[in-house]
Amino acid sequence: MTEFLEIKKSVSVKGGDFVFKISIKGSPDQPRIRGSALAHAWEVSVPSLATKFTLEDVRVQFSDSRVELKELILKDKNGSIIIQGYADIKGFKIDQIMLEAAIKDFQAVDSKQYSFQSSGEVSLSGSLTQPVIQGELMLRKGRVNLRKEYETFHPEIKFSGETKQEEKVVVLKEKAKSGFWESATLNVKIDLPNNFWIKGDNYNLELSGGLVLLKEPQRPMIYTGSISTIRGNYQLYGKNFTFSEGTVDFPGISSLNPNLNVEAVYRVSKVQ
Repeated sequence: MTEFLEIKKSVSVKGGDFVFKISIKGSPDQPRIRGSALAHAWEVSVPSLATKFTLEDVRVQFSDSRVELKELILKDKNGSIIIQGYADIKGFKIDQIMLEAAIKDFQAVDSKQYSFQSSGEVSLSGSLTQPVIQGELMLRKGRVNLRKEYETFHPEIKFSGETKQEEKVVVLKEKAKSGFWESATLNVKIDLPNNFWIKGDNYNLELSGGLVLLKEPQRPMIYTGSISTIRGNYQLYGKNFTFSEGTVDFPGISSLNPNLNVEAVYRVSKVQ
């Protein structure tokens, strides 16, 4: 979700135990790798997401051309992620993968701008050049801070060749990329039961509903679904308006710019 989050590559890892035993036979084209790898109690922090968690246990088994992830357990102060699966190897390169993650109340992001705690199941299959991501997630609680101090501008249109007579608009088109995300296929359902808030400079809004995130290779992500307003308020000209009802519809669009249909009420005290 590059439109939504810019994830930096900085990750801090410290402490813990690591045991690695492996033997390699065969040829470079058809290696036979056998052995195991174990890791325990590593502290991991991701400053860009303001999260810290413990890599509690990792067990990996190497069996000729297959690497089996027996178990990988991540834990934070509230929940956990358990990942299992395998990767098939051809000539020291990953050919096919299948990873499944069971998520329970895990705080993936906890920054001043974004905060999400989720549960559910997500899988990654296919290859690194044609990955397929599927799953269902429930955001048990979340917060999106849209105050001006956190706004990020993503320019899509630039102006050039401006003269007094005319203005030319140049739409920048990027060449097709071949990275992991650009080549991915995505189908993830997100459920928002309640306790998901959007906060702005003059409004607070609690939402409930569901979204489906869809993506095809070399195509932008598509948002589809409908979200209802539960409660909230809006400050306008010094008056406090209360949201009475409303919906936020994502009719299969490729940006976070949904259709809004929201009613707000301002109650006036009796005048004598």
